[in-house]
Amino acid sequence: TENGEIPFWSPDSRWVGFSANGKLQKLDVTNGGEPQVICEVEGRAGGTWNSEGVIVFDQGGKPLQRVSASGGTPASILTLDAGRQEAYHGAPYFLPDGNHLLYYSAGKKGAAIMLASLDGKLNRVLVDGSAAVTYAPNPSGGGSVLDNIRGPLVARPFGLGQLGFTGTPLPLAAVERA
Repeated sequence: TENGEIPFWSPDSRWVGFSANGKLQKLDVTNGGEPQVICEVEGRAGGTWNSEGVIVFDQGGKPLQRVSASGGTPASILTLDAGRQEAYHGAPYFLPDGNHLLYYSAGKKGAAIMLASLDGKLNRVLVDGSAAVTYAPNPSGGGSVLDNIRGPLVARPFGLGQLGFTGTPLPLAAVERA
């Protein structure tokens, strides 16, 4: 894993994916061995992996890319939105259904946390502002989108059925800024 960056887990936690030396790779953490190359990338690539064996990863000035976890040729799932003057898609994160994901979008007209579908038919702003984002399931059902766009870490109740927020954001921790 020399020069390995931006690790992400497979859904079964058996594999860790990462980028290193211009390649998206995976490593079997259960059995060890040498890293396996999934595909070539330009620079660094952060990713997310669903239970169907699809990895979605970011590629700098390109839209989000998808590739099979077993390897192959990447393909875009979205386009950069000219109306929003997007220049970057990053930090993808699959929701539990494996068909929808959250990601970060940036461009000349600002930044946003986005919601998209793997087939590219859905792509919309969830929250204006810049931050990496994570979905956290709630043991009693449902879950929350976690971000720190405006300072403190907040949990935004999120309904997977309606693919939208279902309640008021709850501050979880204060962030001290230097």
